[in-house]
Amino acid sequence: MKRANSLTKKLLSWWHYLPTAWIHFVVVECSAVWAALGSWVVLIGQIQTTTSIGNVVQDVAQKYFISLFFLGFTGEQSALFSGVKDPYFIDDPEETPIKWFATYQDKDDCTSQLKQCTLVLPATSLKFLSANFVWLLLAWALPFTAALLVFYKLFCLARSGIWSFETLAYLEFTEHMYASMQYKVMSALMAVSPIGLIVLWVAQIVIFQLSNQLDALIASIPALGVLIIAIKTICIPWVRGQRFHEHGDIHEVLSLRVKRPIMHINPANASAHNAIWSLNIMRALLLAKLGRYDVMKEYMFVDWDADEEMSDEECRRVVSICESALTKDAVAVGAPSDSDSSTDESFLR
Repeated sequence: MKRANSLTKKLLSWWHYLPTAWIHFVVVECSAVWAALGSWVVLIGQIQTTTSIGNVVQDVAQKYFISLFFLGFTGEQSALFSGVKDPYFIDDPEETPIKWFATYQDKDDCTSQLKQCTLVLPATSLKFLSANFVWLLLAWALPFTAALLVFYKLFCLARSGIWSFETLAYLEFTEHMYASMQYKVMSALMAVSPIGLIVLWVAQIVIFQLSNQLDALIASIPALGVLIIAIKTICIPWVRGQRFHEHGDIHEVLSLRVKRPIMHINPANASAHNAIWSLNIMRALLLAKLGRYDVMKEYMFVDWDADEEMSDEECRRVVSICESALTKDAVAVGAPSDSDSSTDESFLR
């Protein structure tokens, strides 16, 4: 029976054989990059669409139905179909004009029921070194720097040789990478594009005396907010994780195993990020140092397919390994004074 239970457990734990470190790294640790890319594409499109066509019809219809279905009644609303407000994006409006026409139930009677209104935007292209061509360069600036950053992160992961996200080595790897100068420089490059967007937008408003940009700004606020939060998370993470092997030479600490559920592949899970999980491990180590091993048995293990939890003796061995590594890091940064050491020992006792 015990052997059958062990076999069932292995079958249910099939995902342990997957390259979980790679999956987690791309989906969770790079989630801020994907959020920045998505919001950037929406932002560029929203600015140009609102500037050239506007969103009057959508705004009027939204207010109409919100009032109707939340208050139970609504007043009369009307929208002006004015076509394209500014044909700035067309190379030659006379050669390739913008078409706007209505289709009626009776084609020969314009007073019959209106079937639809059609706006035809012609095929066009951006001229090299034109005012609009700058937007093309700016639009690709952030995707290019994001690609460089993701390539660097994946290259570092491949060079590390880490396969599973259930090792302390994986937590140590991400914290080491985020602290590297290369990562800081590449993440700073991603922040240049939003700054360039604001500078270009304001410059064109002043140069071309554009007075209809308020609607575009209001419509862009949601995407702009997501972009700012994502860039901030990339450049300055909200939480700084704990490093266990920063200055020491105890490689045994990197082979320690940590328990992580499959739900850690979900980027919406706040505890799925390595910085948060490393702090959970640090909390487990502190409690184990004080004699509580239950938290460590919840977060760490010797082998993922073991039938039993870590023993108290194994917990003490893990605490000893981590304590040695952290002590060497503390000595490398700055040796604690004798008074501080005696105070810490008396507290632990």
